[in-house]
Amino acid sequence: MNDRSNISLVRVVIAFSMLVATFESFAAHAADNALTGSWQLVKRKLPDGTILTPPAVGGMSTTTAIGINHLNVFWHTPDGKPASVSSITQFKWSDTELTATRLFRAFDDGSGKGVAYGAPGETKKVPVKREAGHISYHHPFDPPFNVIEGDKMTATAEGLFVDYWERVK
Repeated sequence: MNDRSNISLVRVVIAFSMLVATFESFAAHAADNALTGSWQLVKRKLPDGTILTPPAVGGMSTTTAIGINHLNVFWHTPDGKPASVSSITQFKWSDTELTATRLFRAFDDGSGKGVAYGAPGETKKVPVKREAGHISYHHPFDPPFNVIEGDKMTATAEGLFVDYWERVK
Protein backbone atom coordinates (compact mmCIF):
# COMPACT_ATOMS: atom_id res chain seq x y z
CA MET A 1 0.00 0.00 0.00
CA ASN A 2 1.19 3.49 -0.72
CA ASP A 3 1.03 6.49 1.63
CA ARG A 4 -2.11 7.84 -0.02
CA SER A 5 -3.92 4.50 0.55
CA ASN A 6 -2.78 4.41 4.18
CA ILE A 7 -4.09 7.92 4.79
CA SER A 8 -7.44 7.02 3.20
CA LEU A 9 -7.70 3.86 5.30
CA VAL A 10 -6.91 5.81 8.47
CA ARG A 11 -9.62 8.36 7.58
CA VAL A 12 -12.18 5.57 7.03
CA VAL A 13 -11.29 3.93 10.36
CA ILE A 14 -11.55 7.27 12.19
CA ALA A 15 -14.88 8.11 10.54
CA PHE A 16 -16.25 4.65 11.36
CA SER A 17 -15.07 4.95 14.98
CA MET A 18 -16.80 8.33 15.30
CA LEU A 19 -20.00 6.89 13.84
CA VAL A 20 -19.95 3.98 16.29
CA ALA A 21 -19.27 6.32 19.22
CA THR A 22 -22.14 8.58 18.15
CA PHE A 23 -24.51 5.62 17.82
CA GLU A 24 -23.45 4.29 21.23
CA SER A 25 -24.11 7.74 22.71
CA PHE A 26 -27.60 7.79 21.17
CA ALA A 27 -28.25 4.24 22.34
CA ALA A 28 -27.15 5.05 25.90
CA HIS A 29 -29.39 8.14 25.88
CA ALA A 30 -32.30 6.13 24.46
CA ALA A 31 -32.08 3.61 27.28
CA ASP A 32 -32.90 6.49 29.63
CA ASN A 33 -35.73 7.75 27.43
CA ALA A 34 -38.93 6.39 28.96
CA LEU A 35 -40.89 7.22 25.81
CA THR A 36 -38.73 5.26 23.37
CA GLY A 37 -40.85 2.85 21.37
CA SER A 38 -44.47 2.94 20.29
CA TRP A 39 -47.50 3.76 22.38
CA GLN A 40 -51.19 3.25 21.58
CA LEU A 41 -54.06 5.29 22.99
CA VAL A 42 -56.41 2.70 24.53
CA LYS A 43 -59.06 4.94 26.08
CA ARG A 44 -60.02 8.52 26.91
CA LYS A 45 -62.00 9.58 29.98
CA LEU A 46 -63.99 12.81 29.61
CA PRO A 47 -64.82 15.18 32.50
CA ASP A 48 -68.41 13.86 32.69
CA GLY A 49 -67.08 10.32 33.22
CA THR A 50 -67.72 9.12 29.66
CA ILE A 51 -65.14 6.58 28.49
CA LEU A 52 -64.20 6.60 24.80
CA THR A 53 -62.33 3.74 23.17
CA PRO A 54 -61.33 3.08 19.55
CA PRO A 55 -62.79 3.78 17.06
CA ALA A 56 -64.37 6.81 18.82
CA VAL A 57 -60.87 7.97 19.80
CA GLY A 58 -57.47 6.69 18.78
CA GLY A 59 -53.85 7.54 18.71
CA MET A 60 -50.32 6.36 18.18
CA SER A 61 -47.08 7.85 19.46
CA THR A 62 -43.66 6.59 18.45
CA THR A 63 -40.33 7.86 19.74
CA THR A 64 -37.13 6.74 18.05
CA ALA A 65 -33.85 5.93 19.78
CA ILE A 66 -32.54 9.40 18.91
CA GLY A 67 -35.58 11.16 20.42
CA ILE A 68 -37.78 11.97 17.42
CA ASN A 69 -41.44 11.64 18.47
CA HIS A 70 -44.29 11.32 15.97
CA LEU A 71 -47.76 11.66 17.51
CA ASN A 72 -51.18 11.26 15.90
CA VAL A 73 -54.44 11.46 17.86
CA PHE A 74 -57.99 11.64 16.50
CA TRP A 75 -61.40 12.00 18.16
CA HIS A 76 -64.87 13.37 17.56
CA THR A 77 -66.15 16.61 19.04
CA PRO A 78 -69.34 16.59 21.13
CA ASP A 79 -71.09 17.59 17.86
CA GLY A 80 -69.72 14.44 16.21
CA LYS A 81 -67.22 16.23 13.97
CA PRO A 82 -63.77 14.71 13.45
CA ALA A 83 -60.80 16.39 15.12
CA SER A 84 -57.10 15.52 15.21
CA VAL A 85 -53.59 16.54 16.18
CA SER A 86 -50.39 15.43 14.51
CA SER A 87 -46.89 16.42 15.57
CA ILE A 88 -43.24 15.62 15.13
CA THR A 89 -40.97 16.71 17.97
CA GLN A 90 -37.32 16.21 18.91
CA PHE A 91 -37.01 15.23 22.59
CA LYS A 92 -33.76 15.48 24.58
CA TRP A 93 -33.92 14.10 28.10
CA SER A 94 -31.76 14.63 31.16
CA ASP A 95 -32.34 13.41 34.70
CA THR A 96 -34.21 16.60 35.57
CA GLU A 97 -35.31 18.21 32.31
CA LEU A 98 -36.93 17.60 28.95
CA THR A 99 -35.96 19.85 26.03
CA ALA A 100 -38.34 19.66 23.10
CA THR A 101 -38.01 21.21 19.64
CA ARG A 102 -41.11 21.30 17.48
CA LEU A 103 -40.49 20.08 13.96
CA PHE A 104 -44.14 19.95 12.81
CA ARG A 105 -47.63 20.32 14.28
CA ALA A 106 -51.07 20.29 12.70
CA PHE A 107 -54.24 20.67 14.77
CA ASP A 108 -57.84 20.43 13.58
CA ASP A 109 -60.27 21.17 16.42
CA GLY A 110 -63.26 19.99 14.36
CA SER A 111 -64.82 23.44 14.18
CA GLY A 112 -64.53 23.67 10.40
CA LYS A 113 -62.00 26.54 10.63
CA GLY A 114 -59.37 24.35 9.05
CA VAL A 115 -56.03 23.06 10.21
CA ALA A 116 -53.78 25.23 12.41
CA TYR A 117 -50.05 24.66 12.04
CA GLY A 118 -47.47 25.12 14.80
CA ALA A 119 -44.27 27.02 14.13
CA PRO A 120 -41.35 24.65 13.47
CA GLY A 121 -38.08 25.22 15.31
CA GLU A 122 -39.58 26.44 18.59
CA THR A 123 -37.76 24.93 21.59
CA LYS A 124 -39.05 24.66 25.16
CA LYS A 125 -37.72 23.10 28.35
CA VAL A 126 -39.76 21.60 31.18
CA PRO A 127 -38.77 19.96 34.45
CA VAL A 128 -38.96 16.17 34.74
CA LYS A 129 -39.71 14.45 38.02
CA ARG A 130 -38.44 10.89 38.52
CA GLU A 131 -39.53 8.98 41.61
CA ALA A 132 -40.80 5.59 42.78
CA GLY A 133 -40.77 3.98 39.34
CA HIS A 134 -42.53 6.74 37.44
CA ILE A 135 -41.62 9.77 35.41
CA SER A 136 -43.84 12.86 35.20
CA TYR A 137 -43.68 16.09 33.22
CA HIS A 138 -45.93 18.66 31.59
CA HIS A 139 -45.83 18.40 27.80
CA PRO A 140 -43.77 21.38 26.57
CA PHE A 141 -46.20 22.46 23.81
CA ASP A 142 -49.61 20.98 24.64
CA PRO A 143 -51.88 20.82 27.69
CA PRO A 144 -51.37 17.27 28.98
CA PHE A 145 -49.47 16.43 32.14
CA ASN A 146 -47.88 13.03 31.47
CA VAL A 147 -47.08 10.26 33.92
CA ILE A 148 -45.18 7.19 32.73
CA GLU A 149 -45.13 4.04 34.84
CA GLY A 150 -43.40 1.21 32.99
CA ASP A 151 -45.50 0.35 29.95
CA LYS A 152 -48.44 2.59 30.89
CA MET A 153 -48.83 6.33 30.50
CA THR A 154 -51.57 8.81 31.35
CA ALA A 155 -51.91 12.21 29.73
CA THR A 156 -54.19 14.54 31.71
CA ALA A 157 -55.51 17.79 30.24
CA GLU A 158 -57.46 19.33 33.12
CA GLY A 159 -61.11 19.84 32.26
CA LEU A 160 -60.69 18.16 28.87
CA PHE A 161 -59.66 14.50 29.18
CA VAL A 162 -57.45 11.83 30.67
CA ASP A 163 -55.86 9.66 27.98
CA TYR A 164 -54.60 6.18 28.80
CA TRP A 165 -51.72 4.89 26.68
CA GLU A 166 -49.99 1.51 26.58
CA ARG A 167 -46.62 0.64 25.11
CA VAL A 168 -46.94 -1.56 22.02
CA LYS A 169 -44.81 -4.69 22.25
